[in-house]
Amino acid sequence: NQDNYVLIGWCLGGQLALEIASILENRGHRNITILMLDTILRAQDQELLRLSSLPSDEDISREFQAPVGSKHFISTKKYLMAEHRIIGQDISGSLQYTRMILLKAMIKGEKEEQRLAEHIHQLAFNNVEKITAHQDLLTVYPVDASHQEIIKKEDIIIEIIKGISTKQ
Repeated sequence: NQDNYVLIGWCLGGQLALEIASILENRGHRNITILMLDTILRAQDQELLRLSSLPSDEDISREFQAPVGSKHFISTKKYLMAEHRIIGQDISGSLQYTRMILLKAMIKGEKEEQRLAEHIHQLAFNNVEKITAHQDLLTVYPVDASHQEIIKKEDIIIEIIKGISTKQ
């Protein structure tokens, strides 16, 4: 019985918020707002899917300080594989009413592969425009941060949330 929905997600969390919005719209809800922190939709972008490969076992071991084959390594790899499968999925429906706000990271992170970073940087809307029926429902704010560091831009995030709450 809720009238307004505000969903916030970073990276994969933003993709999940888009899917939740699609479900809510299918149930008749019209007042939905999503704040996405550098969410990047990969499903309809073959080049992005190609560039977004899983890290090698050695890379996982090094980054998560877990010896290959250890319990921690195995659970981490399972998580990364599940995440990789999810990010390759389409949103189940085109959004007709949901207001979307994307904070787009504008700086290449230390761990980002160069070709992947370049491809993402040239995407004005991180492919989010592909799942909305009305381009005017999508607003993008460029943020001087990397994908990994955007979550630390609390002042920008709070100002945008305040703006959302005053418009509802």
